[in-house]
Amino acid sequence: MDRPLFHRPFRGPAPLWLRQSIRAVVALTLGVLVGLSAFRPEILLVVVAAIMLLFVVAGLNRPDPLVFLAFVMMTMPKVHLPGSPLPVGETLMLLAVISAFLTMKKGLFPMPRWAVVAVVLFLTALTLSTVVNGLFAYSAFKRLLHVVVYIFVIIGLVRGLLPRRVALRGIQVGLPLAILSGLVLPEDGYHGRLTGLFGDPNVAGMTIVVLGAIALTGLRSARSQKWYAVMLVFGLALTYSRTAMLGALLALIWLWVGRKLRPVTAVFVVALVAVVIAVVPTNVQNFGPFNDRAGSDQLRNRVASQEIKSVQKAVVLGHGAGTATVLVNNGTMVFYFHDSYLAMIQEGGVVSLAIIMTLLIATFLSLMRLDTEDRQPLLEGSIIGVWVMAINLGEVLMDLPTAIALGFALSYIVRVRARHTMAEPLLDHVAA
Repeated sequence: MDRPLFHRPFRGPAPLWLRQSIRAVVALTLGVLVGLSAFRPEILLVVVAAIMLLFVVAGLNRPDPLVFLAFVMMTMPKVHLPGSPLPVGETLMLLAVISAFLTMKKGLFPMPRWAVVAVVLFLTALTLSTVVNGLFAYSAFKRLLHVVVYIFVIIGLVRGLLPRRVALRGIQVGLPLAILSGLVLPEDGYHGRLTGLFGDPNVAGMTIVVLGAIALTGLRSARSQKWYAVMLVFGLALTYSRTAMLGALLALIWLWVGRKLRPVTAVFVVALVAVVIAVVPTNVQNFGPFNDRAGSDQLRNRVASQEIKSVQKAVVLGHGAGTATVLVNNGTMVFYFHDSYLAMIQEGGVVSLAIIMTLLIATFLSLMRLDTEDRQPLLEGSIIGVWVMAINLGEVLMDLPTAIALGFALSYIVRVRARHTMAEPLLDHVAA
C-alpha cells in the first residue's frame, strides 16, 4: 500500500506541550504586531479585532502558557517590543486577559460587589475626566487601555480566569531572573545601583517588594521561603532605593505586629507613618550610602513644586488620562510625577484617588477581618508597601504590580470565605 505523502506525526491529538507552545508563539507574534501598531494607531483596532477572532476560533480552554509568560515578563518592565512604548509584560498581559475573558464565560469564584463597583466607578471617573478635558489623542487612549488591563487583571485573578497558581509560578521565576539581569547588564546611568531588566532602581525596588511578598505566599516550606527572601533582600539592597527599602521595612514589621492590631487602628498607624514619611525633609534622608543624592533630591523638589501647581488647577476631576507629567528647568525637561497620589489627582482628580484608595483600604481591612488562622500577613504587607512607595514614586497606584497585589488579595479573601461557607452545612449536619 502506498504511504500518503503527508501524514500526522502523532497518532492521537498533538501533545499538550506542543499545543501550548504553539499558542504561546502565536500570542507573542500578535504582541509584536500590537507593538508595531504604535506607529500607526489606527492599525491597533484591526490587530485587536484579529486577536479576538483568533482566540474565539482557537477555542482555548485555559491560557496557562500565556499567563505564565506574562507574569514572568511583569518582573521585567524594561523589555519593550521593537518600536513600541508598551512593555512586553503589559502586552502579554493584555493578550492573556483577552484570551481568558473570551474563552471562559464564567469564573470559579464571584467578584465582591463592592470591588466591582469600585473598579467600574474608577474607570468611569477617569474616562469622564479625559472626555471633559477633550483628550482624544492616542496617548490618552493608550493610558485608558492600560487602566482596562489593570482592572481585568484584578477581575481575572479573583474569578479564577487567570490561574493563580500559574501566575504565582511566573512571578517566582521572573524575579530571580530580573535580579540576575541587574548583576549582568549595564547600569543605564545609575552607577552602582541595580537596574537590569527592571530599567530603573526605584521600579526594581517597587517590583521586588510588592511582587516579592506575593511570591513568598506560594512557597510552602520555611526553608524555601527563607532562601527566596534572602534573594529578595539582596536585590532590594542593590537598588539603593530609600522608598522601597522603607516600604519593605514596614511590611516586615507588619509581619510581627500586624496580628496584634485591630483593623481601624492598623489603617490609622499606616496612614500616620505615611504622612511622617511624606513630610520628612529630603536633606534628613541623605545619610550613609545616600549622601550623594543631594542633586537628585533638588530635582525631585523642583518636580514636586510643579506637581502641586498643576494639580491645583483641576482638583476635582483632574486633567485626564496620561497627563501626569510636568516641565522643569524653565520648561526644557519633562518628568513624570514623583508622587503617585498627586499623579492620580492630576489624571482623575480627587474623585479617582478616593475610589482607588477605597478599594485598597477595603481590601486591606477584609484581609485583616479574616480569622487568625486564615490571615495572610504577606498579602497585607504588599498593600502596605504600595501605600508607602506611592509617596515618592509616581506610577505605583496605577502600576500593574499593584493590580496583581489587589487581585491576589481579593482572590484569597473570596476563597477563604467560600471554604468556610462550604464547611458550615457539613458542620450543621454533623451536629444534628
